[in-house]
Amino acid sequence: MQATIESLKTSLRTVNLHNAAEQIEELLNISLEESISYEKFLERILQCEIKGREKKRFERRLKHAMFPEYKTLDEFDLNEQPSLSRRQFNQLKELSWIEQGYNLILLGPTVEKRCFQ
Repeated sequence: MQATIESLKTSLRTVNLHNAAEQIEELLNISLEESISYEKFLERILQCEIKGREKKRFERRLKHAMFPEYKTLDEFDLNEQPSLSRRQFNQLKELSWIEQGYNLILLGPTVEKRCFQ
């Protein structure tokens, strides 16, 4: 069985499906447990590859943007911004403001990084 998995990994890499090659063993095990159809298994392999490529594309764009620091809304501390309620914040996280063409700017003091010796 292990020789077959290695052969599958090699074949997937040959056709440039590197993300699927990394996940093939796990995908096979899950598919066997769930007794899914061949079509569903193929769909899972392709979804795995698509998600992996999207993740790498995002990371490449983020690196190219050269942000000094990367923060997500999940990391935003509402306790430090009393003028913004949790309800307002959750509405902002729904991203409907993007569809409506509005701009959003979150301002606040910068946090100083200090090195102590």
